[in-house]
Amino acid sequence: MAEEAHQLIYGDTVIIETDVNDEMSAVLSRVQLVPLDEEMEDNYGDDAEWLLLSAEGEEDQTCQPIEYGENVRLIHSATDKRLHYDGADFSLWANRDGSGDTNDNWTVLDGAAQSSGEDWFVGAPFMLKHVVTGMLLGGNGVVLDPLADPPRRFSVIEVL
Repeated sequence: MAEEAHQLIYGDTVIIETDVNDEMSAVLSRVQLVPLDEEMEDNYGDDAEWLLLSAEGEEDQTCQPIEYGENVRLIHSATDKRLHYDGADFSLWANRDGSGDTNDNWTVLDGAAQSSGEDWFVGAPFMLKHVVTGMLLGGNGVVLDPLADPPRRFSVIEVL
């Protein structure tokens, strides 16, 4: 019997991976892609851990399922800072204190760049679209690219 895939929920802490090319994968670590090698497998370190929170802010949605098309905030576990983009500052960081702003919000799209309303599962390809600018997270390193061809697809490879 096949093992059932883990549905991602608000409050999960995850490791996010992407293919760099046909021969190499990388994890999203701080604001860069760090290539995976055999020594790193299963020992990604705190810099590769991200907490998934609702972008709604006011309403506590911890333990609620996340669907493609919903807006999320990714909190870097080691630094306690949000993945942030303001259209000019490519540092992608902001302090977690306070409620943040819409520049911290990312729409989860499925692997075909659609807001399908279907549940998001571990291992399923996804993209992150910045809510304010419409830019896709991806590219060489972690850059924002509105016309990436093909767009970078990520997947959650582990829930902690």
